[in-house]
Amino acid sequence: MRRISRRIAVPAVAGLAAVALAGTSAAAQSWWQGPQPVSYSAATPALDSVAGGPWTTSQGDPTQGASYSPSLLFPTYTPGGATTTAGGITEPNLAVYPGASSGSGTPPYASGVAGTPGPVPGYCSSGGPNPESGTVNREPAGESLPMSPYYFPFVQREADGSLLGYFDYRPKDTDEAIVAARSTDGGKSWQFVGEALEQNPGYCPSGDTNDNGQGHPFVLDVRGRDLLYTVNRPTADTVGVGLLVHRLDQFGPDPLAGLPASQAVGVDPDTRAAATVAVSATPVTLPVRTLGTGPEQIGAPGAPLDFEDLSAASPAAQAITCTGTGTDSLTGCTSAAGVTVSAGDTLVEALSTVTTAVTIPQGPNDAAGMLGATVDITSPSASIASLFNANVAGRFYIDGATVYCVNVNGASTQLSDCTTTQVGGVTVSAGDLLTTDPIVPAHAGQTSGLVAPDGIVGTLRSYPGAPPGSTVIVYGEKILDYYAEATTTNAAALTLSSSTPITVPVTSTDYPAYAAGSDGSYTLQLGTGTKKSPGPAVAVTCTGEDATDFTGCTSIAGNGLTLAPGDLVGAQDACTAPYSTLSQIGEGGSSPLTLFKNNEDYTVLRAAYTYNGITFTDLGILGSPDASTDINDPAATAFPTTSGGGPANVAPGSAEPTELRFVGSRGSIIANRNGSYTMFLSGAWCGDGDSDSFNQIFYSTSADGVNWSPPVSLISTDYTFSAREEQDAALAGGQDEPLGISGYYSGRTYSPAVVQNPDGTLTMVFSGYSSPKPLPKDGTALGTGTTQWVVSATDPALYRDILTVTITPSS
Repeated sequence: MRRISRRIAVPAVAGLAAVALAGTSAAAQSWWQGPQPVSYSAATPALDSVAGGPWTTSQGDPTQGASYSPSLLFPTYTPGGATTTAGGITEPNLAVYPGASSGSGTPPYASGVAGTPGPVPGYCSSGGPNPESGTVNREPAGESLPMSPYYFPFVQREADGSLLGYFDYRPKDTDEAIVAARSTDGGKSWQFVGEALEQNPGYCPSGDTNDNGQGHPFVLDVRGRDLLYTVNRPTADTVGVGLLVHRLDQFGPDPLAGLPASQAVGVDPDTRAAATVAVSATPVTLPVRTLGTGPEQIGAPGAPLDFEDLSAASPAAQAITCTGTGTDSLTGCTSAAGVTVSAGDTLVEALSTVTTAVTIPQGPNDAAGMLGATVDITSPSASIASLFNANVAGRFYIDGATVYCVNVNGASTQLSDCTTTQVGGVTVSAGDLLTTDPIVPAHAGQTSGLVAPDGIVGTLRSYPGAPPGSTVIVYGEKILDYYAEATTTNAAALTLSSSTPITVPVTSTDYPAYAAGSDGSYTLQLGTGTKKSPGPAVAVTCTGEDATDFTGCTSIAGNGLTLAPGDLVGAQDACTAPYSTLSQIGEGGSSPLTLFKNNEDYTVLRAAYTYNGITFTDLGILGSPDASTDINDPAATAFPTTSGGGPANVAPGSAEPTELRFVGSRGSIIANRNGSYTMFLSGAWCGDGDSDSFNQIFYSTSADGVNWSPPVSLISTDYTFSAREEQDAALAGGQDEPLGISGYYSGRTYSPAVVQNPDGTLTMVFSGYSSPKPLPKDGTALGTGTTQWVVSATDPALYRDILTVTITPSS
């Protein structure tokens, strides 16, 4: 079983000689030439704008009223108002970015609002509520709008002093793409220059798809080649899946110009042909480059497999059936229609087959997402069954038709509420193959050697074990549900005792997190009671295990507590923050059966090196051997709270009171002139309820890249949600006040991208959400203060904002 361990500390390397920067101030030169920086301070962040790009959450819905002047696109938001009229123009009161009243009665425009699930109004040309149709809107020409929904920035300084940024563009439940933009004013405003790798191009969704495409962009120079790395969201955070890799051309105006405009990704195992082979009715062997591992595993050895060649004239009609697999081949392959497979062709495995004939109507779906047909299918292979149910993007392919389905049942044997983009609908027959988007698309590479990578943080000059001339990276490892992968399988409630041991049956004990302690016993975290009558989450100690049972289990919490069937089984280091804590920021759940929906992911920073940017050698966990003075500890379950029990924020400039539980996977590492490093990253504790590490942006310093100082908070969320509450309260009293800047990152503050400035300061571009969840439900009360912010149906949903701030170092 895989165990979590820490790297042994190595001696610090000598610092490099300092070189003064021409034209910098005396204070700045003192810092560059002096000792390792000990502190950083942040100025007031500013909300960024963007021009010329794809649809933004603030441009509104012109179909909901008369035409408007482009000068009116920075509206004043009036919470609670039904409509706003100005200059004879009446528009719905659904603007996203509120600002100070201009005195001119600027009207707001329809867009994303809190409590509005699914696609946001105005995304497509038909406008209005779901279902929208027509063409997908873009940002109006000549306008500069608040930069949302963009996040996970990666920023470089160009030779002319401008900034080049790569952003994860992601409208909620709608689409995802990578966007490039430039800034000539230090990141305050951006000009769109290119877009690529779009997940759902031209589609007006109605709750029947999600936005899981490629994200977390990072650009790495490997021996003169600029490579773009992205996360494949449907299969990310899974051992055996790497980052997708794309070659960039950064010498033209658009560095993304050479990439596919659209490149959908999914959960379908795929491989590539290693030779050109004609496949007909006579069985042949088809060489392939890999059979994959984990969710990428091609079928089961020896089992009949069906494939579609995505380069064929008609992939579904020219399907290939193989009777088994060799070490690097598909064997016994035939095709009734005949197809010539060329070397390099992507072969995608059929996930399942349709078991009942059905006619799927043409979409779009209805507002409730309940229009369409039910498609019965065979169960997909065990290696991807869980991903199929949880992460599939909603888009499938049957008989060459694109089919969107709203739900997948728990057994992954039925797709419901399915519609198709094919004019007139499509009739499918029993036995027709079902595929979805491949894990590795045809025009992308994939890294090997990284452990469940969720993104790259930065680079180091050297690292113990990395050969000279190699490129060293720091990256984030993230494994979903690592600490709670099993559930109880008892038929009836079990009663715990402090003295009489019992056996707790579970789906499996064969997971790394369920490891025995030094005394051979197992400690589990289990919710007690029922969903209707919840109890506490308690520690249960067991003396042994077999494949499907923990044995000799007792509870130190006392007698009489019960374990329900289907209870989530947490390992010793599982998060168990109570719902009373999580609910104050809109996280968690009330059921003990799910451990109150605490986040049980495993996240940690690791180092690795590469020569070619594709094949990496992992160097282990980053950090010191002392878990109390490190950046993060995946076993840290303590978290700071307010006097009222809610999650707390550490004041900017203060060190963490305990080691962080979660760290982000996208940040920045700055190489200082004295040879030291500074890492800027985001982090969180169990009490934040989410492993996306959104509580704060922190910094940590290191003399050698191995041993890092304890995190110090730099910019923090505001769990009182005071800016949102104060604006609503002011309006209720008749005063239209601007939203305080913290209102744009009060719920999430993360993914910092940092560049150095000539005067010794730093520019940091980061992401923010107004609430921890992008679309909190109408009526949700949020906040750890005496007065909470109650989310209204017309409150703007401020999510995936881009902000910029100046950082000043001191020694």
